[in-house]
Amino acid sequence: MAEDTTAPTRTAPLAPALKDSAAKATRGLWTALVAMATLGGALGLYQFFFDREPASLPTTELVSRMIETGRITAENADTLLALLQDNVAPDSNLQSVFDEGSDAQREAIAMIAVGSTRERGLELLRAEAETAEDWSALAGFASGRKETGDIAMEAIRKAIALEPGELRYLLQLASIQSGMGDFAASQRTLASASALAITPEEKLRTLIREIDADETANLTDRREENIALLTAVIDRVRNTPDYGPPTQKVTGEGLTDTPTYLVTYALISLTHLHYKAQDFEAALPVAQEALKEIETVVPMTEGRAREKALVMKQRVLSTIATLMHRLERGEEHFQAHESALALNRELAEQGNVAAIRTLPGALYSLAHEYHLGGQNERAVERVAEAIPLQDDLDRRYPDEWERSYFRQAMRASMAQFEGDTEKQAAQEAKLIEMIEDDLLKDGLMPERISYLIRLPQSVRVYWGGKPKTLERLSPQLAQIDGVHARLLKRFGPHEQLDRLKLGVKLERALQHEMIGNTDTAIDIHRELADLSDALPDDFEGRGGFLLYALYYLGKLDSENAVQHADRALEYAEPLAAEGKLKTGEQWALAHFTKVKNGDPDAYPSDED
Repeated sequence: MAEDTTAPTRTAPLAPALKDSAAKATRGLWTALVAMATLGGALGLYQFFFDREPASLPTTELVSRMIETGRITAENADTLLALLQDNVAPDSNLQSVFDEGSDAQREAIAMIAVGSTRERGLELLRAEAETAEDWSALAGFASGRKETGDIAMEAIRKAIALEPGELRYLLQLASIQSGMGDFAASQRTLASASALAITPEEKLRTLIREIDADETANLTDRREENIALLTAVIDRVRNTPDYGPPTQKVTGEGLTDTPTYLVTYALISLTHLHYKAQDFEAALPVAQEALKEIETVVPMTEGRAREKALVMKQRVLSTIATLMHRLERGEEHFQAHESALALNRELAEQGNVAAIRTLPGALYSLAHEYHLGGQNERAVERVAEAIPLQDDLDRRYPDEWERSYFRQAMRASMAQFEGDTEKQAAQEAKLIEMIEDDLLKDGLMPERISYLIRLPQSVRVYWGGKPKTLERLSPQLAQIDGVHARLLKRFGPHEQLDRLKLGVKLERALQHEMIGNTDTAIDIHRELADLSDALPDDFEGRGGFLLYALYYLGKLDSENAVQHADRALEYAEPLAAEGKLKTGEQWALAHFTKVKNGDPDAYPSDED
C-alpha cells in the first residue's frame, strides 16, 4: 500500500488520559471473563470477542499432569480449562498460546489463570520470553493490576527495544502508563506513536486513540477539530489502492488490519463524536455508512474472522438503535435492536462464548427498551426468554456470584413489566438480602459493596425516575442503611463501609433533586463533599465522591458555582500536574475550568 504522509496532524497537545481498548495485549482478560450486566441491563452487545473451542487433548493431558505433580489443585484446573474453552480477547488467543507454546510457557499461563499462583506464572513466562511478541504478551498478562504493574512496564519496554519501530507496542506502553496513573508519560508515548504512524491505516488507528483520550478527559473544545481530522483520515484510507472488501476469504486475526474493517471502526468513533456533541442527525448517517461498510466484509470472512465481523456489525446496529431512539424514530429503533439481537443469537448458536454470556443481558436490555416505549407485553416476552438463559449460565459458572444477582434483578423486572409493583419491591428487597448474606459470609468484598451502591441508582435510572417509583426507592435506601448498620456491627469501622455510606448519601441527594427538594439535596451534597474531603488521600473513591458532590452543588447552587469549582480544582489540579489524577476524574479539569470561566454550556441540560 502506498504511504501517505500528508494526513492532517493535531494542533493541540494530547490529553493526559488514554483509552487503548484495541491494544494487542490481553489486558482485562480475567475481569472480562466474569463481567456481566448490572441491574440496569447495561451490558453492551459487542464488548467481548471470545471464541469457543474445546480444550485440546494435549491441553487436558498437561493440566492433568500439573494436578498429579501438585502444581495446581483440581478446582483450579477446572477454572483453567473453563478459561481455555472460553478463550480470551480480540487480538490474543489464549488457547493457541497454550497449545503452540513450550511446556514452560503453557505451565506459566496455567498458573496465571489462578490468583494464588499468578505472580509465579508471570515470573516463569518472563523467564521464557525471547521475542518482542513474547514480551508484549507478558506485558498484557501483567497489566491492569497494581502489584504486577512493574512487570508489565519492564516487559513492554523490552518489546519496544527489540522492535522499536512497531507502533502497537508504543500504544500498549501508553495504555500501561495510563493504567498505572502516569498520564504525563502516557501523553508523551502517544505523541511518539503519532509521529511514528506512516500509512493511512496507522494514522487512523493512532488518531482514534488520541480522540479517545480527549473524550476521556472531556475536552469538548477539541471535538469539532477531531471530527474534521477523523473525517479527513477516513477519506484518505478510502482513497488507498487496497481499500475495499477483502478479495479473498479472511479466516484468522487479519480481519482487523483490512482497510474496510478499520474504516468501519473509525466511522463508529466518528458517530460517537457527533453523539457526544448531541448532533444525532449528523451521527445517524455516519453509523449507517458503517453498517454498509461492515456488510461488505462479512461475506468474505470465515471462522473467527466471521465472528469478529458479526460482532462489529452488532455494535453498529446497537449504535443505530440508540440514535433511532434519540431521534424518536419509533418502530425503527426497535427493529435495529432486534437485528442486533438476532446476530447475538446467531453467534450464541454457533458456540461463541461471548454471545452465550451476553445474550441474557441483551434480551434484558431490550425488554427495558420496550417497557420505556410502553410495550410491556413485548417486554415480558424478552425478559421471560432471558431468565432461563441466565439460569443456565448460573449452573455453568457457579462461582460467578454476580450472575445470581442479575437473575434476581430480572425477576424484579418481570414483576414490574407485569404491573405488579408489590411483587417487584419484594424481589428487589430479596436482592439486597442476597448481597448482605454474601457480605456477612465472605467478608466486605469491594465488588459486592459497589454492586450494592449501584443498585438504587440503576433502579432510579431504568424505572424512569418518576415520583411514584421514588416512593419505593426511599424505603430501598432505608433497607441498605440497615445493611450498613449490621455490617458495621459485624466487622467494625472499615473503608468499604465508608464507601457504602457515601454512595447511599449521594443517591439520596439525587432522589431529593428529582422530586424537587432542592434545598435538601444541596445540604446532602454539601455534607458529602465535607465527608469526602476529610477522608485519607488513599481512600478508594475519595476523589470521585468529592468531585461529584461539588458538581451537583454547582448545578443546584448556581450562585456559588464558581466557589464549588475552585474547591474542585484545588483538589484536581495538583494531582493532574503530578500525573496522578485518575482517568475517571479527568472530566473535572475540563468541567470545573469551564464553570470558573463562566461557560454557559458547562452544565448540560437534563435531556443531555
